[in-house]
Amino acid sequence: MKGQDFQAEMFINLEEAYNGTTRVFEHDGQSIKLKIKPGIAEGQILKLPGKGQNIKGGGQPGDLLIFIKIQPHPIFERRGYDLYADLKVDLYTAVLGGKIPFKTLKGSININIQKESSFGKVLRLQKMGMPKYGKTNEFGDLYLKMEVKMPTNLSSKEINLFKELQKLRS
Repeated sequence: MKGQDFQAEMFINLEEAYNGTTRVFEHDGQSIKLKIKPGIAEGQILKLPGKGQNIKGGGQPGDLLIFIKIQPHPIFERRGYDLYADLKVDLYTAVLGGKIPFKTLKGSININIQKESSFGKVLRLQKMGMPKYGKTNEFGDLYLKMEVKMPTNLSSKEINLFKELQKLRS
């Protein structure tokens, strides 16, 4: 006869899901160290055999099932192993092209913006998404949607320059 399985939830953040983490928690009077591999997904269940209910008089103990919950991230949205985020680009870089720094979960990178890039353009950065659970050196992709920041508090000289540009385009 087998003891009853116990269930628990564990909340982690996206950085912990990306890098993997180790958690120590108390269960039934014992300290349990749980290693979470990189790339773990929302709702994934980690099974700890024999950590559930013990049967008096013998029998096999139940298991402890830990349901992983990943807290929302302020920048990235996860879909499977792919990540999605907005990339804020100033108007001048969108028009003239250039480089924009961006902090990924892997580290900081410079993104090349082509001249005359439009609002809403999506850039795909291969293998910059989430690591694939249980696999080495396999990653999803990172998709960045360009969001052009319009300048505010323009000086009179800047307004006049925009008017000149407008005349050139007419």
